[in-house]
Amino acid sequence: MQIDLLEKVDLLEKGQPKKREALAQPFLKVEKVLELPGELVMMIKSYLPKSSLIFLNKYYYKKYHYLVKKMVDKNNFENYLRDIIRRDNEFVFSQILLDFHKNLSRIKNYVYKNIMYKNYFYFLTDYSIKNSSIKCRNVLNEFLKVQGLCQNRHKKNTFIHIRWKH
Repeated sequence: MQIDLLEKVDLLEKGQPKKREALAQPFLKVEKVLELPGELVMMIKSYLPKSSLIFLNKYYYKKYHYLVKKMVDKNNFENYLRDIIRRDNEFVFSQILLDFHKNLSRIKNYVYKNIMYKNYFYFLTDYSIKNSSIKCRNVLNEFLKVQGLCQNRHKKNTFIHIRWKH
């Protein structure tokens, strides 16, 4: 069954679920790009915005990581950081620690799910333990050792029970 490109675009825009999933697969084959000549790949990369190059490899992430701050809204930065820990992405987590450690160290008495943490680093440690993010936890522990912060951070949590009264 051969469907031309215009029909694929029409079906994707209309949102027919069964056909949409089947048709999206050919667009996701990145291996085909490796078969292209090097000059053509470089020409294609020249048309891509820097914000899409960030997530291609480590080289581009290091080169354009300053754009992440602009891409992630201030209100969603904590969600972004928690998502990185859940996915156990140690490289991105280490870059964020290097860039934003001063801002993160200023957060005191952080509350998450009725637990108050003395600071944000205590929360990140506990969150990485709960999500089994061993790589991120090791990066955080090494970073805190270099910074000279105390041990047994997981014991410094305070439970808060918030009850509503009518």
